[in-house]
Amino acid sequence: MYNNSYDDEVAALYSEFTASLRNGKDLNQYSVDDLIAIYDYAYDHNDEYVKTEILFVASRRYPKDRELSERKAMYYIDMGEKEAARNVALQLPDSSFIKRVVLLEVSGIADGNKSDAMGNLLANIRLCSLEDEDVIQLVRLLADLDCLDWAKENLERLKKLCRYPDTLLYELAHVLNDAADFVCARSLAQELTLIDAFNVDFWTFLAEIDIDQLGDWDDGEQALEYALAIDPLSRKALMLKARLLMERDGCSQKVVNLFSEVLDGNSCDSEALYLRAAVLADMGERDNAVKDLDRCLELGYDVRSTIDMLLYVKNGALDDSEKMYLRRLLADGMEESVALWALGELAAHRLVSAENIILAYAENNILSDRLFVMLLEILYRHGSYADIVALFEQRYDCISDSYANGAVALLYSLSRMRLGKTDGLTQYIENVLDCEDKADNIIRPLQERAELFGLSCFLMNLRDVLVKGMQGVSESSYDPFVED
Repeated sequence: MYNNSYDDEVAALYSEFTASLRNGKDLNQYSVDDLIAIYDYAYDHNDEYVKTEILFVASRRYPKDRELSERKAMYYIDMGEKEAARNVALQLPDSSFIKRVVLLEVSGIADGNKSDAMGNLLANIRLCSLEDEDVIQLVRLLADLDCLDWAKENLERLKKLCRYPDTLLYELAHVLNDAADFVCARSLAQELTLIDAFNVDFWTFLAEIDIDQLGDWDDGEQALEYALAIDPLSRKALMLKARLLMERDGCSQKVVNLFSEVLDGNSCDSEALYLRAAVLADMGERDNAVKDLDRCLELGYDVRSTIDMLLYVKNGALDDSEKMYLRRLLADGMEESVALWALGELAAHRLVSAENIILAYAENNILSDRLFVMLLEILYRHGSYADIVALFEQRYDCISDSYANGAVALLYSLSRMRLGKTDGLTQYIENVLDCEDKADNIIRPLQERAELFGLSCFLMNLRDVLVKGMQGVSESSYDPFVED
């Protein structure tokens, strides 16, 4: 049975318990009922840490409590520790339905024997006797053992065994939705709204199926209107309606207003801030979008996504604080992911963004040849020729170390030519070309050979220009960044 006010009480209890854990406070104040409620809340929110701590407390204070022991058995099932789950289950009384569930989960079902196995599981179960936790674990078992078709065929029988049939419908609808049986999931969700027409969660769930799975935007919007009539401040319903309007009608002030309503209820809702920023940016309100994104960084929202949007909105011109977040993000980053990110910005002609990404990574990492070439290319496209020469001289203590990298040699040589620093440049290019000639006996993949050949052609043409002058020579013949 689902009760919003009870959920709020449990959420508060959960927050109090987690605060007690952080602060090292005595946990003996919590009753069995408290621990069960907190455990179930942590289960719903995938909080393994709190679940484990609850079981530790339960083992010390209430080692023989049936409901906590049932959760312990299911916890072992979650962890894949079937033998441990079996041992805990065997200590439960025969009247425990969870005991039956765990033992069947551990033993499994022989092929073609699903109906008999389920019949044995439900044998002698009194009408209206299965509590919410029994139902939740039953539905989970049905999914794990691939018995969802059996569940649909025997739905009326199962409903009669449950103290609260809406719990069965709610859990089964979610499992069917996850299993891509959207039509059946919607049917159960609709039945839920008939059982309790004033439950905002039921209407919102129905809208989710209509909008996200069936693409029925009109019915989905109608379900959302019912949900918001019941609770105008429902975050989930407001967020879903905003997303619906965005996908169907595009970005608008109406969408911004919906995200703002969510933020009126919780100004620290970073997801709503991020999505509102995306809409504002699309509408051209870039200053307001930046304010929301900077707030997302302060709140610890997905830093990669937030920085990515900031790079787009600000055309790469991050301020010092934003650059700090980028440096932290990339401090232990994988070079491949950094390169792909920078390449994506280059492909979109966002040179400043690509430069910021590489420089942030370089704060705590030595640039590979690949990233170093990418950085030099960005600087060359900017016209930052002196910076290229300076970076080259910092990287190579001995100039001959650069001979093996044709791309670096070309960018360095072009930069010196643009700066008019051509003394000794012809000889440098000759040395690079000689190094390439000596490496001709190395077997290379075709693409690499083609790249080396292209670089050699540009270098040879640049050498000829330095020796013979520019007369009659196309600039694009030695500079790959110039188009005729």
